[in-house]
Amino acid sequence: MFIEDGRGSGKLTSVTDAQQLEVQSESRELIFYQSWTHGEAYTLAQVANQTVTASAEEVLCHIKNTSNTKYLCISHIHVAGYGANGFARVYVDSTYSSDGTAYTPGNHNRQSGNTAEATVYVADGSLAVAGGAQVCTKGIATEDTTAEMDFNGSIILGLNDTMDVRFLEKAGATPDVALCVEGYYLTI
Repeated sequence: MFIEDGRGSGKLTSVTDAQQLEVQSESRELIFYQSWTHGEAYTLAQVANQTVTASAEEVLCHIKNTSNTKYLCISHIHVAGYGANGFARVYVDSTYSSDGTAYTPGNHNRQSGNTAEATVYVADGSLAVAGGAQVCTKGIATEDTTAEMDFNGSIILGLNDTMDVRFLEKAGATPDVALCVEGYYLTI
């Protein structure tokens, strides 16, 4: 049996003897779809080389969703350690205190012209936040290793919700770390 496209395109699909529809599909992460169809995927924060202090937890970025019509979903966090032996940690519900540099998120779909509705600060020697609840820790145990945290959009920030990424160096060194946070918006 065949089923024809109702729009008159002449496209057909078939039903197997086991009464299953035969399809060919393609699967992509939601961040791709949001970028392609809505122009709402962003590099939310990026830090090139931040020297961290031994035995101290340092804030690498702070992100606050300022949209009252969209959820900000965190998709991926990448933290690279150059000579590092410590932990990348993700916190939610923290409050920006001081320092850092304002960062403008970059849209992955350069043709959309959309801008992120977020306030973002990145470390430039120091960045201070208060409070927060830790939701994830990923270790960097050897030199020149990257901690990949793939959340697939499961960290969801509503209006005025916040998150930050911190790094705790546990060895006696003062390594450089780099950071990239990617995410997308979903309409409420």
